[in-house]
Amino acid sequence: MQYKENDEDRAGGLGDEERKVLSALAALERPTVSADDAIEQLGLGRQAANLVLSRLARKGWLRRLRRGVYAVVPLGSSSARPVVDSPLAVAAELFRPCYISGWTAAEYWGLTEQIHNVVAVYSSKPQRQSHLKIGGVNYLVRRVPQDAIFGTTKVWFGRVAVPMATVHRTVIDM
Repeated sequence: MQYKENDEDRAGGLGDEERKVLSALAALERPTVSADDAIEQLGLGRQAANLVLSRLARKGWLRRLRRGVYAVVPLGSSSARPVVDSPLAVAAELFRPCYISGWTAAEYWGLTEQIHNVVAVYSSKPQRQSHLKIGGVNYLVRRVPQDAIFGTTKVWFGRVAVPMATVHRTVIDM
């Protein structure tokens, strides 16, 4: 097979439009991106945005977390399916309105020395399943009424403020 100079497959299979979209999405520096972000940043139509995001996911430049929600794969990644960089920030985006509590918050506040491999999320948004694996991370989602989301503080992970249960609320939730 001979490589042609005008092939769209150079630069890791990215065409000019895909490169522009990927660059704009990566510049957002958010844990998750969606078609709405592509529409807002580049003025694409809904169908075009969904198409380019699914192509980027198929080529390994984006990782599909849920329907219509993706994470940008870091350029230095050796895998097209790496574990997400900040699982708590991803949880705050995916399960909004929510807060992080349980053993995850206990570990954050130094109440336990055990390291847990499950992120405990309390959300008022209904979920079909309570145990989910998204982006290589296990999430335990518990449903709480909207008026029960209190006793939280903002904890920053990069540019994302994650609602974390206070120490007192963490003990109550456990």
